[in-house]
Amino acid sequence: MTRLLSEIEEQPDSYPEVTGLSSAAEALAEVAWERIEAYTRCRFTPRRVLWIVEGPGAWVPPLEPAEMDETEEWSRAGQWDEAEAVGAPLGVFLRSTGPWRFTATVGGGSPAPSVPVAVLEAVRRLAEYMAAEGKPG
Repeated sequence: MTRLLSEIEEQPDSYPEVTGLSSAAEALAEVAWERIEAYTRCRFTPRRVLWIVEGPGAWVPPLEPAEMDETEEWSRAGQWDEAEAVGAPLGVFLRSTGPWRFTATVGGGSPAPSVPVAVLEAVRRLAEYMAAEGKPG
């Protein structure tokens, strides 16, 4: 059985554009995207992520879409060594306890994942709500 020990996700360079925002909500769009993404598996703009996982067994990256850039395993020599994880139907199969370190790009790929209308609407509503809450009143 595998266990996720650590996940470090970088901030993206930008988020998808949301139209129809008031100027106050537009200033809060990035914060709204951060909050929405905190509750979803899918990322819509590319960024790097680093996962450290213990094995053995099948492991599925918790964010998608994910493109693995580097796979390493902790060695007895006390360092990360390049390794190869075996492909599995839903992710990878870790043949030993590791730990394993995966460096990936999530939210990228070609073509980039399209943002569902419901997600854009959720970001718009949250940004407008946060803007309204910030007004004295």
